[in-house]
Amino acid sequence: MRPLPTAALAAFSLLVLTAAGDAPLMTPSRDVDVTYTITAPVSATTPARPSLTERMRWDTAGGRYRVDPPTPGMWMVVDEHAHTMTVMREAEHEALVMPRSATSSHAGPGAASGRTYERRGTDTVAGQPCTVWRTTDDHGTEVLSCITADGVLLRASVGGHTVIEAKSVAYGPEPASVFAVPEGFRVAHPPVMPSPHAP
Repeated sequence: MRPLPTAALAAFSLLVLTAAGDAPLMTPSRDVDVTYTITAPVSATTPARPSLTERMRWDTAGGRYRVDPPTPGMWMVVDEHAHTMTVMREAEHEALVMPRSATSSHAGPGAASGRTYERRGTDTVAGQPCTVWRTTDDHGTEVLSCITADGVLLRASVGGHTVIEAKSVAYGPEPASVFAVPEGFRVAHPPVMPSPHAP
């Protein structure tokens, strides 16, 4: 079964860069390690809005970032240069490599359509200064994100409810092993489904 994108990956799709105009930088420009609190959007099934912890680490020179979701024994590495997402599963000692295009189409709640951005002041989150940006999602719901000048998302809210917020931010390079397939893991490539329009 193909794993779904994690909450942090979905939250990072809240904003889409525009080619022109005033817009935030959404890709960190230097190596950083961020631990987030992820809160489920309000719904009939989640009125208590439970919170989880997720960690993300960036290797900016290598075009990679690692996501450690709340799910025990699983993490993933996205390689923007190779256009792949590799899911590591400790129980199976397996690394599942998927094309990035197969995962990037999954937009999370409040995925922005890239219309316009408006500065709404500044704030400090996890000890880091950030600029608050406003946009709307495809349903017209307000999306507010606080982003550092070097492209680190520190907080995002959809419809007035905070869905992701940084707990800690640490700048500095990570060992290459953080982004590598662990020794002894079997590398698997799921079959590519044919296009429904293919002959």
